[in-house]
Amino acid sequence: MATYSLRLGPFGASLLLNRNRLSFGLNFARKPAASTPPARAGRFLHRFTLGDGTETDGPRDMRPALAALPLPEGMAGRRAIDLNPADGFWSQALAARGATVVAVTPIWSRADGEAPATHEPPDRWDDAFDQSVIGLASQVRRERVAIKDLTTERFGRFDLAICAGGLGRARCPIRLMQRLRELTAPDGTAFVVQSIAPDLGRYPSHLVAEYRGLSAPETWVFWRDTLERMAADAGFDHVSVAREMPDPAPPEPGRKLLLMRLG
Repeated sequence: MATYSLRLGPFGASLLLNRNRLSFGLNFARKPAASTPPARAGRFLHRFTLGDGTETDGPRDMRPALAALPLPEGMAGRRAIDLNPADGFWSQALAARGATVVAVTPIWSRADGEAPATHEPPDRWDDAFDQSVIGLASQVRRERVAIKDLTTERFGRFDLAICAGGLGRARCPIRLMQRLRELTAPDGTAFVVQSIAPDLGRYPSHLVAEYRGLSAPETWVFWRDTLERMAADAGFDHVSVAREMPDPAPPEPGRKLLLMRLG
């Protein structure tokens, strides 16, 4: 009688029929483990050059926005805060200009920041951030802080503050804008870099923002006039649009990138 065999499943299970006898066997030999991907593969939000000359693979190329912002070239002796630092693109740019940078990821809890930051999961951009500031680490301090602890008593005031993309992910954007104002020195400058939806401007008599939910990639989507009013309501005396340009990696067609200068 012919012998028939059938292999089943990833572990090499088999059925063997030979001379009216049926037998069953298992082979647990494991396949070689897949090679570990390069440390930088898929780890970055932005596309930029690291200190060792490596080009990152992030989808958002914000270098044109960086060039468009009126940042001081020489920032030695100045303090800067980067709210929502993600992979460290903006922190690297500020430190490279000589600034001492505090990079703060605000933590939002169900109680609007009342839970300690240590109760939150690790920041997904930690590895990328560490690579971004290689060679500049002595100038950069990174923290994850509950929003209620993001105060001048803890951090002091800064000559320059920047919040890039953070308002769209904030549980309460006006509260984050208020913190940005409080942390900016009276003679300092703050910058907001935020993706906006120009089509929300079809309501000319309204200040519009779209709430998409806490589980969405963007909790809030704004119209330009809304952000300008929010900055004024947070206490900034001088609110101006430095530039409006195409979003380099728009989450949907037609999105723009708003660059605001506040003081």
